[in-house]
Amino acid sequence: MGKSRTATIRRVPEGVSRRSVRPFSAPILAGIKPDTISLILLKDQPVSYVRHLLESVPQSAAGLVGELFPQALKSLRLKHTSPCTELASELRWLTAIFLRHKERLEQWVSLRTDFERSMVSGDYPKARVQLSEAELRFGKSIWAIESELLLAECSEGIEGNRIALHRITSEAPNWIAVLATFLSERVETALAPVEYEAVVQSHLDFNDDFHPIARSAFFRVSPAKRNSIANLEDVLNVEESHSLCDRLIVSTRVLENLIFRESSDLEPGLSDAIQSLADSIICPRFLFLKKALRTRTQLDATSLEQKIFQAVHYYTLGDYENARSFAEQAIVDSPETLEPYEIFVKSSLRLGRPPVCPFSQDSIAAKICSNLSIVFSREDKINSALETLLRLGYQLDGFAIGPQLRAFYALHSYESNPHVLSRECAIYSSAFTPRVVVSLYKDSPNAYSELESLEQLHPSNAAVSLFKANQIAIRSSTTQLQIDLNIPKKRLLRNEANVCEQLRLYDAATHKYDEVLRERDSTLGEKSEAASGLYRCLTAKNEFSKAARLIVETSLERPQIIGKSTLIELLTQYPEGGDDEVSSDIAWPILHFLSQQLEYEERSPSRLHDVFEDFLIACSCKKPSELLKISSQFNNREFSFFLRNVCAFEVLAESFWFESQDEIALERISLCEWLIENDPENRRIDQAEIAEISRILAIRELTHHAERSRIFVDTDAIIESLPKTILDRATRCMTLGMLKDVSLRQTIEITKALMEEIDNSRIFIIDEGFRLFKQVFEDLKTQFLSSNKYGLDANLSQRIRHGTLAGALRAPFESQQLVTLKDSSGSYMQNDFWIRRVCRSEHDSTGLSEALAEFSATVDGIIYRVRNEWVQIRQSSGSSSALFNFEFTEDQLVCLYEATLSAESPADMVRKVFEALWQRTDEALKEVRATIENALSSELFEAMKRCEQRIDSVIGHDQSMPIRAAFTTCGTHLTMALKAISEWFRLDEQKHVPDCQLRSLLEASTEAAKQFCGPSRLEINVILDNDVTVPGNQFRALWDMLFILLDNAAKHSESTQTNVTIEVVANGPVIKMVCKNELPSNIDVELLKEKAARLNQMTADEHSLATSRVEGGSGYGKLHKILCYEMGLDNYRVFVSADSNEFQAVIELEVPWRRQ
Repeated sequence: MGKSRTATIRRVPEGVSRRSVRPFSAPILAGIKPDTISLILLKDQPVSYVRHLLESVPQSAAGLVGELFPQALKSLRLKHTSPCTELASELRWLTAIFLRHKERLEQWVSLRTDFERSMVSGDYPKARVQLSEAELRFGKSIWAIESELLLAECSEGIEGNRIALHRITSEAPNWIAVLATFLSERVETALAPVEYEAVVQSHLDFNDDFHPIARSAFFRVSPAKRNSIANLEDVLNVEESHSLCDRLIVSTRVLENLIFRESSDLEPGLSDAIQSLADSIICPRFLFLKKALRTRTQLDATSLEQKIFQAVHYYTLGDYENARSFAEQAIVDSPETLEPYEIFVKSSLRLGRPPVCPFSQDSIAAKICSNLSIVFSREDKINSALETLLRLGYQLDGFAIGPQLRAFYALHSYESNPHVLSRECAIYSSAFTPRVVVSLYKDSPNAYSELESLEQLHPSNAAVSLFKANQIAIRSSTTQLQIDLNIPKKRLLRNEANVCEQLRLYDAATHKYDEVLRERDSTLGEKSEAASGLYRCLTAKNEFSKAARLIVETSLERPQIIGKSTLIELLTQYPEGGDDEVSSDIAWPILHFLSQQLEYEERSPSRLHDVFEDFLIACSCKKPSELLKISSQFNNREFSFFLRNVCAFEVLAESFWFESQDEIALERISLCEWLIENDPENRRIDQAEIAEISRILAIRELTHHAERSRIFVDTDAIIESLPKTILDRATRCMTLGMLKDVSLRQTIEITKALMEEIDNSRIFIIDEGFRLFKQVFEDLKTQFLSSNKYGLDANLSQRIRHGTLAGALRAPFESQQLVTLKDSSGSYMQNDFWIRRVCRSEHDSTGLSEALAEFSATVDGIIYRVRNEWVQIRQSSGSSSALFNFEFTEDQLVCLYEATLSAESPADMVRKVFEALWQRTDEALKEVRATIENALSSELFEAMKRCEQRIDSVIGHDQSMPIRAAFTTCGTHLTMALKAISEWFRLDEQKHVPDCQLRSLLEASTEAAKQFCGPSRLEINVILDNDVTVPGNQFRALWDMLFILLDNAAKHSESTQTNVTIEVVANGPVIKMVCKNELPSNIDVELLKEKAARLNQMTADEHSLATSRVEGGSGYGKLHKILCYEMGLDNYRVFVSADSNEFQAVIELEVPWRRQ
């Protein structure tokens, strides 16, 4: 035993004696764990002391430092192994542990870096071998769990991810299973970061009173909140029970967190502890963070930094060929860092070449390259590209490049001065470049001296020289850069503009930024930076209107150059409610439109209309067509843009100056006619819009006649306007639902019990697919019912509840003068009509007036109840009087969920949900009709009966005869009115239709069919050789006939999309109509041919016509009823056929209205 102990004791550090550590080492060697006070005292000792102690005792002695390299998942824990002390003490304690295992940790760091490179470059087999080696040599860890899940997601998709998660959670303790579940979701390709953070937040409510274990878990899983977490000593202390590899990762994040807060905010002694920790291990992040701690020692550049400095040197000089070459080599050597990608992509774009990644096009590296290219070239899909980079930043959170991607997203989503990075972006960098130095030292006089140090390491480097020249100019308050290198003029101009801006010489800076903007050969990226600088200078002078004007003038043709934060911040300066002087500039409505078009803010026609209307008012106009008279006052290019884009249909629809959609359509036509004449370059666009509006007007008129009384929810419009988060959830729900192993759909759900009770009652296993489906269902149901634009409730309000219902119900009573209105005091007015006719005394007048006033109140009360209680939507048990019942039980949702598992796409899943909602709507309509014809009828007739009886008692039976006759007539009218009102609550109503053109009828009916032909989306091609006029009395029959043909094509296509061709040939009185649709490959053609043969035998006899009363099937029996009885034709033929590719229905009819 003594020999063993002696072998473990190494050279005693200076200032530390064996005797000094004996009070701690002796009990530990005896297997006795120090008490709490002793441990607190021990943690407060210097690093050298603790390190010597740890070297003096066995690694596992008394559980002093936890299990450093656990060999089983069940050994991983989230719990304290020693008392939590101050942050500086925790850092020193951790530093001592790292130094004790320095060699082994650095071996793991090297292997981890190799794994990251393999993952990012797309070499997943190699990554799998490296991960296995890491686990074999260094044991189990949360890092290994996250890496395994990421590798499974990247190589095998969501199913591989879930299989790995299922295995991990079946072996791991509770809190590790919780972490693994979060990590599995974080690496999912389909899960948006905002959705992921919402999931984390719903399980772990973030607050300052967090339980230490929960705080540690939150620190691990929530990148968005990591830098906001206080009490980092708890995070470090809890991590002590983890693998030593995990402790290194977490300590790195803690250091980044502390440096992010700036050392000036750190308490005394903490800076030294941070420095000691950063010095403890040789790893890329610690090497960089040491430099960020503002210690000018050991600034030697790494090999990666050397390559990056060479690349930025050539890029600064405008030698993009060499810059690209060095950057590409840096990517090949270190694909796990972001800076080389940025230089590579920028240089490629400057050379006019596609930035082709040196790795596989399916690799993460290739995704980074392609999306950086979109961002730097300011393409239309820039927001989508930034979102993709953010997702990658979440997936790769455990890698060095993950936080870099998230910082890049933040920097380019809300652009700032390109010469100075955000502190977050600077801290997550891989190389200590001049821009990083200036960013970290921007408020310190040491920036120049730090740049001089860089110059010693990288002599004659153009980037260092340029940033140094910037600092010299700022220090000497000069606007010209003094630099000997041959740097491109535009780069110098942009830097000089930045110097002027920092010196607050805003006029000079504005002039230089404007010069960059107007340079023809400036790239979109350069113009974007200049536009942001221009905005900053003008707003610093409170010249917001001038900023708006200049930005519109310079960016109208390529609005992508306007950065998101620049535009959003500028728009916040627009005065609420408008201002004649400000609002008269056409730039403001244009910029509000661009902000929505670029998706910098949510699309809102009403908000755009407010600014649009302010502009019209400032110009003393009500409608945009009135501006045409003063068009010469505006820049033609801007005015044309305003008319074409801002004055869109949905914006005009917000104006109360237009009474109908037809008026809006005619307004648009007048604007297009002006544009055709005054903006000839875009003539085709405006001519096409006029043709489309004319077509829509014709279709709208016909559709109005065909569907006047249908209660309708525009689900297509809802789908188009659905937030992306709902479709993301539907996608993920489908993905989980397709997993054949039900257990793979499971996830955890955490209750709100105390954190300490996690092992007893906190975690439940649920079907995550069903949980997601319920969220999707509730979101879609909300849209279906409550969408202000397209929902059922809006439809009921506009067509029924808003005056129509009350007017229709009151009409029978008002026609007989039996009810009156309220006066200004709220009392019902006296019924002079009947008082003059039947009353003979004041007593009679008073009694009759009170009776009819009470009757009026009763009728209005019933109407109020019908309108405000019955014709309402019931979504919870609190509104039981509502007849549109959309409550769904858990069992009903389970059935619907199972039915949607067969969906072929997220859109198909959405359609299936909408089908269920339509079915519930139809059931509600039946109940409404029955309630109106029974309960409502009974209440109103009972009210009439009571009123008659009261009037009889007041003025006598004989004297009341005229009014009783009025009640009788009213009863007849009321019965008819209730029947008509109940018919409103149907999906069909026939009305007289004027003559129309066959082409318009075909287009209108096919458009309607697209909305109602089930889950199959119809792609219809209409071919018509020559147009003919259709009598109005034939319209409904032809409409229904076409609908049956198209409905059958959709119903039996067994496909999410059905291609249909309708070809119509009119030759004299004979019209031949052919409807052809593709057949799915799995259909039984022979069986279909047999069915077609039976259909061809059908005629208009009684037996065949019986099928017209039967739902389901092809519906072709109904065609004979339509042709023979509704159209009154004797000479017609219906013939259907099928082959292996398509089904065809031919209808030939000889119509009398075509005979000459």
